[in-house]
Formats: sequence, structure tokens, C-alpha cells
Amino acid sequence: MIVHPIFTLLGLNDGTATIGEGLVVIALYVALGITALAIDRRALLVSALAYVLYALSELFKQVGAVELNIALTALVIGSALLLLSAFWHQARASGKVKFVREIDQTVPRMFRPDGMPARNIQCEPLAMLNVDSRGNVSSFSPELLGMKNKDYADFLLGNITVNSLAEIHAACLGSALYRDIRAGTRACQEACEYNSICGGGSPVNKLFENGSFTGTTTSFCTLTQMVPTDLILEAYDRLEQTWIDNDPATIVPASSPTTAEAAALSPRMP
Repeated sequence: MIVHPIFTLLGLNDGTATIGEGLVVIALYVALGITALAIDRRALLVSALAYVLYALSELFKQVGAVELNIALTALVIGSALLLLSAFWHQARASGKVKFVREIDQTVPRMFRPDGMPARNIQCEPLAMLNVDSRGNVSSFSPELLGMKNKDYADFLLGNITVNSLAEIHAACLGSALYRDIRAGTRACQEACEYNSICGGGSPVNKLFENGSFTGTTTSFCTLTQMVPTDLILEAYDRLEQTWIDNDPATIVPASSPTTAEAAALSPRMP
């Protein structure tokens, strides 16, 4: 509600970014980071992450690092978030931070009942309904509302002052937008071992990082899905090992694989 209008006013949603606009986005992201720390709301950082990833990528392109722009963007943002995470761990130890959003949201997805699918409302038609001040409607990633693209025009599916919800839903199902997002979701199902956690990734990040909704892995999903999942699994492995070490009655046959070996023999995710 705060981030999207600001970057729309800057003109960042027209699909291009000048060096000046990119620097403004980065400066705003730093300000949001300071604010997030002050009010204990990491959601502010996550909501603006797509914009800063795009702005950095465009900056690297314009200074000549065309082939390395994605790698350099991931390096810069990843390093910054890791440094911030280190600070937040210290704050948590002092009791000032009660949760880490990505960890708390990932745990129930990992340890859910058998047979329950991982739902991703950014990949489902109208599961996330976005409406602007003029009544224009979009779906999937909220950042798409107000943007323009040569393949998908303005990403709009209708207008609530003109079209019924049924008409908007039908337009969504028949759109190239949904077709390509669904193709990207299927690609994630086939190629990514973390798909059972995220359910198909973030379409807007696929578009701006990979250039297409049909892609798979992005820096955003690496930082917000893969890393938290690996951290939780590592913590669970250590906890399981302490149970074994502290129970002298526990006897592990020599032929039984260790936790690490068992993880290597089969997919880590259900």
C-alpha cells in the first residue's frame, strides 16, 4: 500500500529505469530498511525487494555489465540482506525481535499435513485481486497493477465499474498473462525441489529478473524461499542429532544412513 504508489509516481513501472531513478529507488530502499528496523517490520523490505532488484539490474546494464547484471544484483542484494540478518539475529537474542517473517511463514508450509498442497495465491486466477483508484483490476502479483509491458500491455483484466466478477475471471483464464504464469508454475514443478514449499514462485520477479513469466528460479525466491527452507532443515537436523546424542538408549545400527546421507539419497521436500 505504501511502496507501490511511491515507485509508480517515480515512473518505474513503465518498464524502463534511468540511472537517476535507479539511485532514487536504492536510496528509498535504504530509508525503508532503517524504518523497518525502527518499527520491527521486515515486511517493508520484502514489499520493495522486487523494485530494488529491478532497479539494480537496470543500473548494471546501463554501466555496461549486461551479461553480469543479474549475478551482480544478486551479489549486492544478497550481501546486504545477509548483513541485515546478522543484525536481526543479535536483536532477537536481546528479545527485541519476536519473529523473522520468512522463517515463520516457511515452517507451516514445510510441516503441513500429508496431501495438503502448497498454495501460492500469486499464481492462482483472482486469488489475489488488485484494484486501483479507477476500478481497474489485475491479479497475480500486486506489483503488476500500474505497470506496462509490450507482451501484456497494462496487465489489466477488466474494470469493476464495467465488468462483473465473472467476466473478469473469464478474461483472466483466457489471457496470455495467465497462460504464461501457468507455464512458469509447471516449469517450477518439474525443475525445482523447493516447489512444494513456494508453489510456483513470484510471477513479477520472474518477469523482471528473467524476462519472462515462464522462467523458474529468481534471486527473490532464493532469498525468501530456498534460504529459509535450508536454514529450517539444518536446524531440524541439529535438533534431531541432539535427541540422539542425549539419549544413551538410542542405538543406531551401523548399516543405517545418517540424517545427511538420508537427505542425499532422497528429495528433501515431500
